[in-house]
This record gives sequence, structure tokens and C-alpha cells, in this order.
Amino acid sequence: MHTQSEYLNTIDAAAYLRISRKSLEMARCRGDGPPFIKVGRTVRYERNALDGFMRAHLRTKTVRTCPAKKSLPDQASGSRVKQSARASLRARDR
Repeated sequence: MHTQSEYLNTIDAAAYLRISRKSLEMARCRGDGPPFIKVGRTVRYERNALDGFMRAHLRTKTVRTCPAKKSLPDQASGSRVKQSARASLRARDR
């Protein structure tokens, strides 16, 4: 026997996922949030569906492909700095 409801309203589901209510509502509207049940105007989320949604979003890195780090030797100290930093330094010195 379960002591907690297996169905959560939007506020409780957002708290369970540790995201804002608004983020959960926007994800539901876009169709990329967890599956939900709607009866009339009432929206409910199954706890197991929320767990599955989180498991489906497990990642081992933040981007699909990591960009190569572009850097050039710093003429003054011999160390390497990012191209964008070098470009901004050149623009500042002009």
C-alpha cells in the first residue's frame, strides 16, 4: 500500500523534479516535458513517468560534440590565449 499519491499536480511534480512550475508548464506546452494525464482541466503526472523522464535525460557531457579549443601563442609571454581574447586585445590597441 502506498502512503503517497502516485499522481502529482503540476506544482508537486515541479517540486519533485526540482524545476519551476513555469518551466514544467512550458515543457508541457512545447511537448518536450514528461508525459501527463489530463482530465477536463486537471493535469496530473504519474510519479513513475517523472522518474522515467529524468532517466531519459541522463547525460555524460553537456554538448553533443565538444568544439576544438582554438588558441594562438601570446607573443609577449609565450603562453597560449584564446583567439577571441587576442582579437579583443588587438581591437582595443587600435
